[in-house]
Amino acid sequence: MQNLLFIATAFILASGHKEHRVDLASSTSSRDGVDTSKYVILPFNNRTNYVFKEGRPAPLSKDEVDRIEVYVQKTMSECQRRAGKYRIFPQPVDKYMRQYIAIFNARGQKIVWVNLFCTDDGFNWHKQVYMVEDGGGCYFNLKINLATRKVYDLMVNGIAVLIRPNSLV
Repeated sequence: MQNLLFIATAFILASGHKEHRVDLASSTSSRDGVDTSKYVILPFNNRTNYVFKEGRPAPLSKDEVDRIEVYVQKTMSECQRRAGKYRIFPQPVDKYMRQYIAIFNARGQKIVWVNLFCTDDGFNWHKQVYMVEDGGGCYFNLKINLATRKVYDLMVNGIAVLIRPNSLV
């Protein structure tokens, strides 16, 4: 069972690194936007942020944050569809907290790194990038090119597996 879960997760991660276009024109949402208590826009600092190798800081408007939410929802849905019966994300999208870092790339396109997590363990995520090891689908991140409407570099955390010595026989 764990091997099947590992294979399904590996497939999703491997396919997640390809860019794919999200069709915003066909999306209909009755939401009033993202819950502002669940996200923060962190500033880009090329000396401390490892998320982007280069770029210039970019602002994000509320409309852009709402568009980003559509990308996130569609990406989660597509990953879950590809995974079949294996549940990748333990929470619905509205339960995740989000951190956004936006830059302009060398072509002047706005790129946004989105970091999502369903628990913060008391960490001050409004001030610093929140990163953990393992944790499975409760922790994932991706990049979105708002100019080309492409989602790429999806990274879903893995799950640490505890192997007891008695089970190695």
